[in-house]
Amino acid sequence: MLKDEIYTREEILDAFKKVAFNSTLMCLAAFGVVNLLHNLIWYLGAYHYISEPVLLYNSVAFVKSEGWYPRAVKIIYNAGPYLCVGLAILSYLVFLAVPKKRSTYRMFWFWIFIHSMNYYLVQWLATPYVRNSGIGVLTRYWYWTERDRFIAALIALIIIIFYGRFIAHNFLQFTPAMKYMKRNNYRVFSFYVLMIPAFTLMAIIPAFHMFYEWRVVWLMVLALFLMSTSVFIRIGERKFMVHFFEETYKIRYSYGAVFAFAIVLAAYLYLYFFGLRLEPGLF
Repeated sequence: MLKDEIYTREEILDAFKKVAFNSTLMCLAAFGVVNLLHNLIWYLGAYHYISEPVLLYNSVAFVKSEGWYPRAVKIIYNAGPYLCVGLAILSYLVFLAVPKKRSTYRMFWFWIFIHSMNYYLVQWLATPYVRNSGIGVLTRYWYWTERDRFIAALIALIIIIFYGRFIAHNFLQFTPAMKYMKRNNYRVFSFYVLMIPAFTLMAIIPAFHMFYEWRVVWLMVLALFLMSTSVFIRIGERKFMVHFFEETYKIRYSYGAVFAFAIVLAAYLYLYFFGLRLEPGLF
């Protein structure tokens, strides 16, 4: 059983600030990983079929226009969405498997799950507006009408709004800081662990033009806002049973979070300044 400990307001806020720092870095690192993996598999598909593609930090550039056959287009633009679905399933299973006391790793995998889901759903959300990227390209080969595209976008929007309610309890299981929580500060905790990271990322995505297509940039920001708001409202209803740690763990700023963020940032800087172009004929 937990000891009946009483914490001051300053101790609680200090713990929550450390959680916010770790969660923000893991949120940014996880987004970077999902974005890079999506673009990398897009690039590898394009490399196999199209002449001389270049992997950039926010897209894939095509130097030549040869090789755009229907089969090639379907494989290239299907790879990213399928990757996101597989990554979402894998990351959620890993999140459930990681012991709760390894809170930083749980944060990372759960943010991977969220960004993979958002990435996949935003591509459907963008189909009425973006025809030259992602699933929007495929709908032209599927002979979809405008009505079909808007129905798919509407379904994606509904899922984005409501799936946050089903994952909200996971945000209360992130960290040993749960020992500082009572039902009257669930919402305060969710602000630190969820809203600060989400709004930080929402500022970064348009500021650094993280997607080649501007409409996708703002749709991703919208998806993050709707998801995080849905979770925040759900947590505020205070209907969760929280399983507390029996042991006492000290809340620290995570070196692992800093390291993960630094690695992802280095990869982005390399692609921003140099890009990646493989020699022809490697595979």
